[in-house]
Amino acid sequence: MRQSNMELLRIFAMFLILIIHATSMSLGGLPTIEQSHNNFGYTHSFFFFYGLSSVGVNLFVLISGWFGIRPTLKSFFKLLFQVLFFTILAFCVLIITDKDKYLNLNTFSYVFLIPSNQLWFVKAYLVLMILAPVLNTFAESCSSRQLLKTIIAFYVFQTIYGWCFADSTPWIGGGYSPISFLGLYLTARYLRLYPQPWYRWGFAKLTGLFILIIFALALLSSFITYKGYPIAGRLYAYSSPFMICAAIILLIAFSRLKFQNNFINWVAISAFAVYLTHGNEIILRGYYAPFIGKIFNNNSGIVFILLVFVFMLSVFSISILLDKIRLYFWNIITKK
Repeated sequence: MRQSNMELLRIFAMFLILIIHATSMSLGGLPTIEQSHNNFGYTHSFFFFYGLSSVGVNLFVLISGWFGIRPTLKSFFKLLFQVLFFTILAFCVLIITDKDKYLNLNTFSYVFLIPSNQLWFVKAYLVLMILAPVLNTFAESCSSRQLLKTIIAFYVFQTIYGWCFADSTPWIGGGYSPISFLGLYLTARYLRLYPQPWYRWGFAKLTGLFILIIFALALLSSFITYKGYPIAGRLYAYSSPFMICAAIILLIAFSRLKFQNNFINWVAISAFAVYLTHGNEIILRGYYAPFIGKIFNNNSGIVFILLVFVFMLSVFSISILLDKIRLYFWNIITKK
């Protein structure tokens, strides 16, 4: 039975991914030294929302580890069908939009995720699905001490080579790899199997701690940018210990909620479709990010925030509805 509290977190995580793609690609990149001097308030606000949304990817993987992936051939092909449904749909829409520009083999290669940057999360997650049985067996058969020592050793390695010196190790740098997913998965398995004393904290207290961390990190990022050190972006990498800790706190916060809601469960089933709809590299860089950039250039303050929220909500809603169509066809196929 689906737990609505964690399904709500899944929905929230996907909405955060919509935001991170907007802040990282639509607003001209991270604030510059000059921008921090001219408008410190904008700089801090940017880093706050950037930090808030940067936990989305880690959250999505942590949720998988919290429940544990039990892969079957059917679940494997169900994911592949979902990916193909949305990539083919995007391909068709692009051809209708501009046949001369998109009707070619290069564009078609994006349907099968050939370019390295096309839906990178899907490829990394497929590796996680394949290895999940091994990870489950290890997590459930070893002692809590052994599991914790393994997780600590992993994060020591990742923090050094996947964060501090990420440029020298691109195969793990920044957290864009199955290796980072394996660490997050084991972390969530440990947290679920061996509850910690601070689990007794309530949702409000844990959420407040999460907001405090993000707010303080935004202040630190704004300050070091103001002082002329353009390294703030490193703090928000998926492999950053700050982002990992923040995501873990939010995971535990939502686990403290206890309720059931059929609508939330209905939406959450299709949450991954939001990524497949807007995260397609051609759509993301060719349409989604530029459109938000135009809103940013023509509006400011609360008007900009409201317009972007409405746009993201529209993308989210359309994606969910499209996935219900996909589910309809999947059910027909599996019944036959």
